[in-house]
Amino acid sequence: ITPVELDFFFDNLPGVEQRSSMIVSMSRLVVVLLVAPGAGAFDGVVLWSEGRSATGTLAQAIQKSGINECNDEEGRPAKEGFQEDLRLSAFSACVKEFRSYGTVFTHIKPRWLWEHGGKWASASSPSSWTSLRTTRELFQALWDAGFTIVVANIRENMLSRDLSAMELDLFRTHGEGSFADDRARFRLAEDRFCTRERGLAQEFEEAQDFWQQGIIDALRLGFQIVTITFDDITSEDACPSVGQVFSLLAKARETKYQGDEFLPPPLVFNDTLCHESTATHTGFSHNGVALEDRVGPNAARCIVTQLQGTASAWMLQDHAGTPAPTYGPTSLFQTDSTAGTTASSPFAALLAMLPCLLLCLTAFTLLWFLVAAYESWSRRRFGDDSIFFESSTRKTLRSILPFASSSKDTIE
Repeated sequence: ITPVELDFFFDNLPGVEQRSSMIVSMSRLVVVLLVAPGAGAFDGVVLWSEGRSATGTLAQAIQKSGINECNDEEGRPAKEGFQEDLRLSAFSACVKEFRSYGTVFTHIKPRWLWEHGGKWASASSPSSWTSLRTTRELFQALWDAGFTIVVANIRENMLSRDLSAMELDLFRTHGEGSFADDRARFRLAEDRFCTRERGLAQEFEEAQDFWQQGIIDALRLGFQIVTITFDDITSEDACPSVGQVFSLLAKARETKYQGDEFLPPPLVFNDTLCHESTATHTGFSHNGVALEDRVGPNAARCIVTQLQGTASAWMLQDHAGTPAPTYGPTSLFQTDSTAGTTASSPFAALLAMLPCLLLCLTAFTLLWFLVAAYESWSRRRFGDDSIFFESSTRKTLRSILPFASSSKDTIE
């Protein structure tokens, strides 16, 4: 589509009112067509996950299997190519560059949107590299650019993830052997875990909800979802999930683009190449060290105080030397590995049904009073001989609501 064709389209609309009503709906289409031509013949893959969740290992398995990564601002392939440019134009530029391959891969961390565009972004100094504010806006932009598959990864023990992130930052700041520097490590831990305004438990819960809302919004937009957890990658194997991604890519190419000779052939999953990937950033975490020795007595006290007695208390069980909660793990969400849906406990399901049960009870009670009122009116109008409810409707209602009094007692 060319600017001349666009001018012709708008000039030939029936009137000004129609023209103004169409311009808004056309704007997004124009951006997608001009910035990322060919995006409709494309199926990009998005990894939706926080860091320190075995994402490096998973991304390497995807890349080894033959899917390219989006480039960063300097034009180099990067797992997190949109870290400082989270907008539709950047997504579309990546798709434009790799559209001849038919697919591309990128990793987006929920925290980027959360801190720079979402509810915790500074209102006085908004981010200069994103105008997106919600997960819905983010995935809409990705969808418009040509991404259609989401790999949703979660490290459910967010305390372990935050501790691992702290130790990686310590290494990056102080270099090799930084873990042996107790003073620097304890000071960083106190800064990370003792100054949370909303508290660890609340932050963990909000982060879980935000991550899950992203999956819900992606599903509503039409994305295909592949779910995987930190434990799946570290204790088992990431390649089966990578194989699921390739299956979705092949299915999309077969159903949407069959017979188009100008499109690239679908990629074929190679399990051998996938298993050539290696775990990354594994030498910085010290999960076997007691929590107090790992972060210092003050930070350890802050962590335990904030998590004990909350739904996140189970996260303390994975850390040696930490008092175990009196109850077992209670994951706030469990994602079905094939459909991306969430499962709740029986107690939660009962609570969810309670409003419906109360509504039904209210409806039956209202029906009883309506029938009783009609009986009373009929008795006054026609006499007792006209009461036929006793053998039909009234007996039925009496069997449903045996606790109710007779209509005569109720009304009169």
